[in-house]
Amino acid sequence: MASRLDYLFCTIRNGGEEYSHREVARAISEHGPTSISHTVIGNIRNGTETNPKIGTLTALAKFFGVDVAYFTKDAVAEDVVAEVELASALARIRESDQARRLVVRTRGLSDHGLRSVLQIVNTILELEQRPEPGRPERGDR
Repeated sequence: MASRLDYLFCTIRNGGEEYSHREVARAISEHGPTSISHTVIGNIRNGTETNPKIGTLTALAKFFGVDVAYFTKDAVAEDVVAEVELASALARIRESDQARRLVVRTRGLSDHGLRSVLQIVNTILELEQRPEPGRPERGDR
């Protein structure tokens, strides 16, 4: 449950910033029948609280715009992650002229051509995620 809530905080943003626990607690308390404290949210997110009330989970799910089953069912969680990733990609396309041009340029490609473009993009992503020589990886800093 902790990792799923953390994922929502990390990917569903307030503009470009991560929501704070206080912001989420305030919004939930102001707009719904459930009141929740920022401490409870933090405890769920860090794994200290492993058995939150269904009302708390429902309020968190509503705030982030996901089905409450996201927190308990793997298949629903996978669907939510896929939807969030798609929404993030679409936002990137809207914000970036280069991303928009890339998408437009793929129109008319055959399935084989699209697979080739995808392979190239995946290779570039792998290369960009590798640490630079002589630079410590994130966990080593």
